[in-house]
Order: sequence, then C-alpha cells, then structure tokens
Amino acid sequence: MNSPDKSSSRYDFGILASQYDCWYQTREGRTFDLLEKQAFLALIGSDRSRGNLLDVGCGTGWWSCFFSNLGFSVTGVDISKEMVAAARAKNIPSATFQVADAHNLPFADNSFNASAAIATIEFVQKPQTVVQEMARCTRSPGGTIYLGFLNASSRINRKRMRKKDSPYEKARFFSIKEIIKTFSSLGKVQTAVCAFPFAVMLGKSGLWIDRIGTRLKFKHGAFIAVRIDL
Repeated sequence: MNSPDKSSSRYDFGILASQYDCWYQTREGRTFDLLEKQAFLALIGSDRSRGNLLDVGCGTGWWSCFFSNLGFSVTGVDISKEMVAAARAKNIPSATFQVADAHNLPFADNSFNASAAIATIEFVQKPQTVVQEMARCTRSPGGTIYLGFLNASSRINRKRMRKKDSPYEKARFFSIKEIIKTFSSLGKVQTAVCAFPFAVMLGKSGLWIDRIGTRLKFKHGAFIAVRIDL
C-alpha cells in the first residue's frame, strides 16, 4: 500500500482538527447538522442492515458517530493523522479509524455493505476516482453509497467559496445535475436537497419547513444528501 499523499486533498484539514467540532456547538452548526441528518435519515429509511460501513474522509468522526448510532460497524479513514487522532479520542462504539488516501483505499473489493463520504468529495483532487474506489470496496450488487455535498447552487455556498484562506475557497462544489451525470453509471442515484435558507434561520423549529422543501424538490438548499444503490 502506498503512503497517504496529502497533496490528494485540496486543503489540509489537519490544522483544524483541534477546533473542527466547535462549529457544531454554534447555533448555525447545530441547525445544519439537524437538517442534514434529517435528509439522510429519509434516504436511509428502514434500510439499516447493521452491516459494516466505510466512512471516507471521516475527519473527527462526527458522521461516523451518526452511522454508528444507526447500527453500522464503522471503519473511518482520513488522510489527516490529526483528524484520525481526534476521531479515535471519541471512543465511538463499533468504530475504528485509520489514516488512508481515499484515492487508493487499503481494502479488498466488496469489503463493506455500505460506504459514505460526507462533505468530502468537494475537497479531493479526483472526485470520480474516490467514489469509484468507494464503489470497489462496497458490495456489488446490493451495496449502498451515501454521499453528502455542499450544493453549488446555494447562495450561502457561493459566499463561502469567496472567503479567502478558507477550506471552501479551494473546494469543488457540485450541483444536483452534476452529481447525477458524474455518478449515475455506478447505480441508481437518489438525491435530497436540504438546509434551505428560511429553515436555517428558524433553527430546530425549521425542520418541518426543510422537510417540505426537500419533498417539493427545491434545488437551492445548502446541502445535497445522496444515495447510490449499486
């Protein structure tokens, strides 16, 4: 196995490892987290097989914890050793973590029932290569890939991209149309846009508004949850 190459990432998140989770303690962070997880719960539905799941770009393990709580046995990988150390320190049940490059995953074909990459694909150098690697490591047919994207059609994300010296400045955001075009060759693609501006403003009480926006297939929410059935 080749050593992880940090140049495979558009941004070195290791420098943020000690403070990354602080955003989730803010009102904005809590709200986005609620809305994004609501969208994923709808996509996952009752399909909680309690099998094993590969979390690519796991960071501090925030989403690894979410999948663990749903009953998955999680293997998290990240190119940043600092992020992996932060994830391990959380002692998340049924979760292990290791340093690895998402472009060259150190697992055999069909090793996992599911795989996930949440707000990760925007920050890798070769998005298609990474998702193809995830598909290789995920059982096919019958496996599932979960992806979370910052929406290129969102005003708040366009504003984020203009922020100098931030991770977003170097990111490559996707629209729904681009997601379907890029990844539909892998299997059936379902998308759910969420985190619409008015729902974000209302905080927790905006959950039902966001749910309506998702069901009506509005396209300008800040986040896109994706399910690909292989």
